[in-house]
Amino acid sequence: MSVSPPRTRAERQADNVRALTDAAVELFLRDGYAATSVGTVARQAGLTTGALYANFANKAALGLAALDRIRLTHLADLAEHLTDAGTFAQRMEILGAWTDRIVGTSGWPRFELEFALAAAEEPELVAAMAERRKVLHATLGEVIDRQLADAGLKASLPTDEMVRALLGVGIGIAVQRMLDPSIPADTLPRLFDGLVSG
Repeated sequence: MSVSPPRTRAERQADNVRALTDAAVELFLRDGYAATSVGTVARQAGLTTGALYANFANKAALGLAALDRIRLTHLADLAEHLTDAGTFAQRMEILGAWTDRIVGTSGWPRFELEFALAAAEEPELVAAMAERRKVLHATLGEVIDRQLADAGLKASLPTDEMVRALLGVGIGIAVQRMLDPSIPADTLPRLFDGLVSG
């Protein structure tokens, strides 16, 4: 019977970072960023607060890690579903369903808003969020360009302006739906559809 070699310190640390990020994602989405303490995250991960601070400088660093994970997961999910669609109309239906699910029930918009408000008070966080915004815009731009190319369509705006417009409307809808969940989220795919031509 073979015995597994002992795990290295780096492997244990990676496990702790993963567990803490998993817990942070769950709690920030469910309860909100402001209402969730680092102690609650550590307990949810089965670790101590000391272990949390050994891996993350502060709550904001943990928030950034959680935000990165959430964005990556949701955008990968959208890209995968869009790839499976055949026609442009089907892709707009998928975008509509994704928007309704994400904006309406995921907790992501509230977390983004709360974290952005907290970040506004700290220049280092503002810079970190600005860098992530560039990556997000570039990623969304690539998705848009791919969808238009596959459908043989052209946009009426440059890709970066389309990304800003779609994100602006999406964020606006998300904020409104936090206050009134009955507000429909189908504006986003209809706006996208209106910005392209054959």
